[in-house]
Amino acid sequence: MMMRQRKSKCWLKRKRTLEFAGKWRNEMTNEIQFSSDVLVIGGGMAGCHAAINASKNGANVILVDKGYVSSSGQTPYADSYAVYNQEWGDDLDAWLEGMGKGGDYLNNRAWTKKFLEESYRCYENMLDFGVIFHRNPDGSLYRSKIEEFGPQATLFINDKADTCKKLRDQVLKSGAKIVDKVMMTDLLKKDERICGAVGISAKEGDFYVFKAKAVIICTGAAGLKYTGWPISELTADGDMMAYRAGASITGKEFNDPHFTSTVYPAYVGPGFFRKPVGCGPPTLKLENANGEIFYPLAPFCMSAEFEVHKGNMPIRWRTPTFKRAGERSDEFYTET
Repeated sequence: MMMRQRKSKCWLKRKRTLEFAGKWRNEMTNEIQFSSDVLVIGGGMAGCHAAINASKNGANVILVDKGYVSSSGQTPYADSYAVYNQEWGDDLDAWLEGMGKGGDYLNNRAWTKKFLEESYRCYENMLDFGVIFHRNPDGSLYRSKIEEFGPQATLFINDKADTCKKLRDQVLKSGAKIVDKVMMTDLLKKDERICGAVGISAKEGDFYVFKAKAVIICTGAAGLKYTGWPISELTADGDMMAYRAGASITGKEFNDPHFTSTVYPAYVGPGFFRKPVGCGPPTLKLENANGEIFYPLAPFCMSAEFEVHKGNMPIRWRTPTFKRAGERSDEFYTET
């Protein structure tokens, strides 16, 4: 009896040491549970902003990512931001038309409008976080335009890695908690309402249960990426969790396309999108598998997607002005 009591006290003491910040661990089932007002799944640009804003508005927030917040997902590779501001002389209708044209008018106009109207506030937040944007020699803000896209202009940051670190710091500074390296798998439902999510630790294999009053999914774009593409971990986890929970899905017949070289299909090093490497988005004419030529409206537009849906793949374009030693100057570059 005494031995059992000692063992029980020892177990209780160990259990108490694992109780902190709304977290407790069931030693018998290897299950770790969290409880919060808001659970944010995905620690990129959108997830960090969601966690920061929810926390600043008084919510108890947990941000979970299957990688490490500040070095996983697509955000570490993002260096440009479309920011609309009427005080800069921007015309909202013209921007909407330009972005609609770039997406072959498949964009949801209401969501695009919302995105543009919120963009300047997000830009101001980034400045508050200490993010530095490129400026012209005279000190004015540098804004780049792509003629095919219309009047919308893009801002560029100086240091991508530093920006990601600042985002993580701001999440923690806001009071939100970060849980890294937990692969989320499913949402929890009760009485037809989402009440949390579950996942598995990528490090220890523990089962994680997150109970929350609200869940925000920020798991990024999804699409097949070729071998070597650095953001191949964007695998529609959030889309599938939401779909299995009963959410409607739209627009998934068009994914996030990227092009690769038939000579160096796995190369993603410096200058990836520059001609000396021979890889990058098409800006002139494309050729489908039938040898038919078509012209995209702009880089990453939907024209190539339409051809793929017709069965006319692979989509290729020639680079006659580029030649490496031992390569043909008319080498094809193929969408995968």
